[in-house]
Amino acid sequence: MKNLFLIFIVIGIFSSILKSENFDSYFVLLENGKYNYIKDKLPYLKQKFPNSPDVLYISGIIEEDGKKSLSIFQDVLKKYPNSYLADDAFLKIIEFSYTRGLYNKTIIQSQNMLKKYKDSKHIQNCLNMLLCSYCTVNKIDSAAYYYNIFLEKYPNLNLTFYDSQYQTDFTIIKENELVKTNYISAENASTNIDDIQENDQQFVLQFGAFSSPTNALFLRNKLKSKGYNAYIKKITGNNGTLTAVRIGFFTTRRKAIKAGKQIKRKEKLEYMVVNSN
Repeated sequence: MKNLFLIFIVIGIFSSILKSENFDSYFVLLENGKYNYIKDKLPYLKQKFPNSPDVLYISGIIEEDGKKSLSIFQDVLKKYPNSYLADDAFLKIIEFSYTRGLYNKTIIQSQNMLKKYKDSKHIQNCLNMLLCSYCTVNKIDSAAYYYNIFLEKYPNLNLTFYDSQYQTDFTIIKENELVKTNYISAENASTNIDDIQENDQQFVLQFGAFSSPTNALFLRNKLKSKGYNAYIKKITGNNGTLTAVRIGFFTTRRKAIKAGKQIKRKEKLEYMVVNSN
C-alpha cells in the first residue's frame, strides 16, 4: 500500500513537470512569433487545462484585440492572484493604460502592483511607468517623494532623478534624436518580418504621436528593447509639433499592414500606415 502511494506521488510529480515543460515550450514559441501555431493549439489547451493561469495568460498574449486582451489579463489577476504569472498580467494591464496616455490610472495601478508584488521581476518597469506618469501630469513633488522611497527600498535598481525630472534609459531626452530626419532602417524590426527593405522607402508604421517627447521615447525604447528597430520623428499636427514613434520602411502598403498586424498581435499596440515623407 505504501509503495502504491509512492507511485501515485511520483506520477503526480512527473505529470506536473510535463505540464510545466509544455507551457514553457509554448512561451518559447510565443517569443519566436509562432502565434498561428499557438492559436491552433489553444482550443486543445483550454480543454485539457481549463483552470490553468498559463493557458489564460497565453490566450491574452495571442488575442489581437487590445481591449479583449486587457480583459483576459484582468481575469488572470483576479482568478490567479498568487500565480507566478500574476505580476506579468498586472504589468500588461499597466502598460495598456500608460501607452494610451491614461497617466492617473497608470499611477494608481502601478502603486497597487508595487504593494502586492514587492518581489516582482517587473519592479523596474513598473517604477518607470509610475514615476514617468507623475512627471507627465506635473506632479513632480509626488515623483520625487516616491523616488526617494523606492531608491531606498530598491537600491540596486537604475533610478535617476535629475533637474526635476525622473530619467531612465527609457526616458532620457537627447535633442538630436528629436529632430532626426535620417530614418533608421527597420530591416531587423522583427525576426518574423522579412518584407522590410531599406531602399525605395514609401510606407512606415506609426504607433503614436505624442506632445511629450519623454512619452514617445519611452515607447520607442520599449519597442527597441523587444527587438524592433523603432525610431522617433518630429511631425506637425493639428495641435502643433508632435513626436511620433515609428517602425519601418516598407515598399508597399500591403507589406506594411502585414508587419503592423504581427506587431499589434504581439505587443497589443494600435498602429497606422503612413507615408515615409
